[in-house]
Amino acid sequence: MWASPPERGVYTHYMRKGAARLDRIYMPRHPSGWKCGIETTVTAFTDHLAVILRIVLDVAAVYRGRRYWKMDAGLLRDALVLETLRQRWMGWRRQRNLYPHIVMWWERVPKNQIRKLLIGESAIRRRDDRALGEFYPASLYKHLRGPPTMRTRLRQLTILRLR
Repeated sequence: MWASPPERGVYTHYMRKGAARLDRIYMPRHPSGWKCGIETTVTAFTDHLAVILRIVLDVAAVYRGRRYWKMDAGLLRDALVLETLRQRWMGWRRQRNLYPHIVMWWERVPKNQIRKLLIGESAIRRRDDRALGEFYPASLYKHLRGPPTMRTRLRQLTILRLR
């Protein structure tokens, strides 16, 4: 994968009396045509240079948007969310006998309801986080633009007296 000519002087380890380099990086033959670049860079965790191999893969990318939802695992650590899930689960279990198969029940009742509940809770948390994130800059701006406080006035008077 790495065919560095000796005259180029690419080394992966520098010492006081010389330098050394990796001569080979082994990979299966099939992906060798996918190589699009290789380089070295300094790293903090070793005295060697890291070798970065860039390859191109023909893999379909996963796009997140309206079609895909990723559950926030942090919701499962929230006691209020867990209690809501427990209460609703009892109601969903009572409906299990209304379906001919447990898989049909799962697909039509709890699976969708769990998703809706967690999406709603995530939206509430995002809205709260956004409001909190906007609160501090707005408060600071309001404080800086507002009328001066008594302490600020005293400080200004002190500065004027010293001049």
